Amino acid sequence: MRIEFTTPVENEIFSNSHITELGYNPREIILNYPLHNVASNPLLFFEQVQQMYAREKRRALAGQPLPASMDLANPKHLKRMDSHTKVHVVTGLVEWGGSTTESIPYWDRQALSEGFSYVYPETAEILSLQADLETINGLRSVIGIIRPRYQESESAVSVLRDKIERGNVTRSDITNSLNIKLNAWETINNDYKRVLVAKIKHLVFIADKLADQATRTILLEEVTDTWQTVGLNPKELTINLGIDGGLSEATYRPPFYIVGIKQLEHLGQETISIPQDICPDWTLDMWVASLMREDGKYSLLQEPFEYKLDWRFERS
Repeated sequence: MRIEFTTPVENEIFSNSHITELGYNPREIILNYPLHNVASNPLLFFEQVQQMYAREKRRALAGQPLPASMDLANPKHLKRMDSHTKVHVVTGLVEWGGSTTESIPYWDRQALSEGFSYVYPETAEILSLQADLETINGLRSVIGIIRPRYQESESAVSVLRDKIERGNVTRSDITNSLNIKLNAWETINNDYKRVLVAKIKHLVFIADKLADQATRTILLEEVTDTWQTVGLNPKELTINLGIDGGLSEATYRPPFYIVGIKQLEHLGQETISIPQDICPDWTLDMWVASLMREDGKYSLLQEPFEYKLDWRFERS
């Protein structure tokens, strides 16, 4: 079966070369991803994030026109959407070269899937799987880079608080200096935690879409080791796509902007959102049980029908 679509993002974070070589066995693709190499080379990672974000925003600079319209029936536009969803994986910390965006790109992923189904009906399922596996591996890299930095910042905050509580142990008064350092490290610590939690939620959401139980189990073990080792509160890991996916009016993100998306033009709106009260909470216990389900079983994380947008393609 010939795959006509290849990811437009070719770097160490998102490279589908390993997918091509290994076929489409999700477990092997996860196990053979060079996670350690990517996560242990942060400077290269940051450089690639900056390049991705610059390409994404190059037409949104001051004085330049807004990005062109998006037609999901156009293969070139599908590549733009694929690139856009991947940028969401690596954003969250501006010092990495991206933005503070940390939400799950739920409707962007839905748009990509709809486009695959229309343009490449024979291979749409494989293409969607490829996109999800690349997203998962990218998220694993982000988590792998943040995790030790979050732990370092936790330690720094603890040490500085202890020194401030004990008072001066030298003849120099360093209280002001300690407070400045504490404020700085607390900000860094809060940022790392915010993004770490967001990326874990994003990874869990995509992993739950995989049909293969063995692959889901591997990813569940990785995620569990991370949140337990760094000491996250299980309640912080509840997923609500209204908030975490930017779907409702309660999200911290601006409403989903649909102007220029040809397949949504019939809605006659600039933005779209849904009521928060129809967006269910998926607790840690719920998503753990769903990830552990047997092959052939449906996800336990059922999505309200309102999550599905009315994408309309012109049929010839």
